[in-house]
Amino acid sequence: MKKSGGSLIIRLIDVVLLLLLGFLLISDIVHKSQIKLPGPTGTSRKQVQEQKIQNIHINIVDEDTTIAGIDPEKEYSLIRLAQLHCYYLVQEDDKIYHIRDLEKLEKHLILAQAAYDSISVIIDPRPNSIVQGTINLIDVCRKYGFKRRFQYSEDYD
Repeated sequence: MKKSGGSLIIRLIDVVLLLLLGFLLISDIVHKSQIKLPGPTGTSRKQVQEQKIQNIHINIVDEDTTIAGIDPEKEYSLIRLAQLHCYYLVQEDDKIYHIRDLEKLEKHLILAQAAYDSISVIIDPRPNSIVQGTINLIDVCRKYGFKRRFQYSEDYD
C-alpha cells in the first residue's frame, strides 16, 4: 500500500502542533502587569491642592535703543551685552514690570517665591529678541529651582 503525500503533511502538522502544545505547557505564561505605586508621603493631596502656585509670565523683548554710557564695542560680557539689547516684561497678578537688569529680575523672582508657596515661570521670548536673554532667564530659573515652561508665539504687535 502506498501512502499519499497528503497524509504525510497531516502527520507533520500533528507533530508541529504537539511540539507547540508542549512548549506552551512548559513555558511560564504569567501577566506581570502589576505596578507598585509609591507609598504615602508627608504631604497629602489636600495639602498639595492648597498650595498657592503663581504663574509669572516673562516676555523677553528686543529693544533697538542702547543704554547711554555703555559702549558695546568695549563690553566683553555676553550677559551684559544681552542686557543692552533686551529687557524682561514681567506679568504678575495683573501688574506689569519692565526689568532690564538680570540681578533685579532675580530679586523680583526671589521675592515672588517668598510671597507664594511656589512659582511657575512662563518664558516667552519675542521673535526678534536676543537668545542670550532667554538663556540668562533659564539660568536664573535653574539656579533657584523655579518651575519653568516655554511659550512661543509670533503674534506680537
